[in-house]
Amino acid sequence: MSESIDKRDDLANQRTHFANERTMLAYVRTSLALLGVGILLMKYEPTNYTMAAGIVSSLLSLVFLIIGYYRYKIN
Repeated sequence: MSESIDKRDDLANQRTHFANERTMLAYVRTSLALLGVGILLMKYEPTNYTMAAGIVSSLLSLVFLIIGYYRYKIN
């Protein structure tokens, strides 16, 4: 009986780990998308507004990446 409980606990831990990995990958995907938008805004038509929006988008990308890594490490 205890062997089956240990097996269920192991499987539950694996599911939790895989869910944390999927969440981290979602943060990375969002971060890359924001970085791409930021670069596009800065290169496409470099006006003051688009440069500022591109910089904000790029910085927001870095923030998302840091938050995702932090959440992955605490779990």
